[in-house]
Amino acid sequence: MKRQGFLLIAVLSFTSFVFGQNVPPAPPPPAKLPSTISGGVLNGKATSLPKPTYPPAARAVNAEGAVSVQVLIDERGTVISASAVSGHPLLRAAATDAARGARFSPTLLQGEPVKVSGVITYNFVGTITTGGIGYELAFAERSGSFTAYVMPRSLAARLPEDWSEEREALETIEFEKPVATTAVDVQKATNPNVYTVKGDVNYSVSASPYKPGKLTVASIESLRRLQITMRSKLAGNPKNEWHFRVGTTLGNFAAEIADSNKTSFNIAEIEQFVGTAPAGTNQNGIMALTKLVELAKTHDGSPEARQMLVVTAQNLKNIRP
Repeated sequence: MKRQGFLLIAVLSFTSFVFGQNVPPAPPPPAKLPSTISGGVLNGKATSLPKPTYPPAARAVNAEGAVSVQVLIDERGTVISASAVSGHPLLRAAATDAARGARFSPTLLQGEPVKVSGVITYNFVGTITTGGIGYELAFAERSGSFTAYVMPRSLAARLPEDWSEEREALETIEFEKPVATTAVDVQKATNPNVYTVKGDVNYSVSASPYKPGKLTVASIESLRRLQITMRSKLAGNPKNEWHFRVGTTLGNFAAEIADSNKTSFNIAEIEQFVGTAPAGTNQNGIMALTKLVELAKTHDGSPEARQMLVVTAQNLKNIRP
């Protein structure tokens, strides 16, 4: 009896060993899909992208520039939250309201709809003034490149209609050819507006802050001559000429902020303009220039302080004369 029991145990053990080798391992549990994914810049992915209004308060001070809005999109493609994370304070609410109305196609991950987080960027373009024109020309000449969102042809289109020679000069400005290393670079080099969707005259929406390339040497010289021509053309109107010269000095100041010697010279120029403003000049503008001089004389030289001064100068370029 004991021998039979031993044999039965041995058979069962052998059977378990043999059949156990053929049992496949249990499949791993399916990977858990994220409930939210990052979509980066979302402008080009929207099926509907309402335009923001240009707030009257912002228009009164000619506020402009890019406003980035962080959004969260649900599984149906509806924006369920929006919050401005950068941009002029007077423009943020309008951009946020517009972003809330954006619509997207549902995003699927392995066949399952998911939420998407990302950024919508709006670029508000104010009415350019003689000071604003001077700023853009001087900045481009001194830095070798226009500021973000500004192209010479778009600047030419905003000049007075009777400035035909100046418009033509801007339309012939050229950039050095970029070296294309990827398919995206090739596309961008052949079509510089590939990342920009234009809006009306006061607004455009951009998928990324587009910055033009480096200007050719001949174009930089053309911009220098153009400033002289425009200043001469404005000589009959002291207020507009003063405003243009203030704009060019602010452009020089922003472009040369990293050079302490040039910065000191440009500060002295701005300070001189404050004291020689024509009668009837916008007092708010004069006060703002005075504040810039004070800030520039006392800043600590850090990159953050220099950037703050550049932003301040740029915000002053379009203050009305």
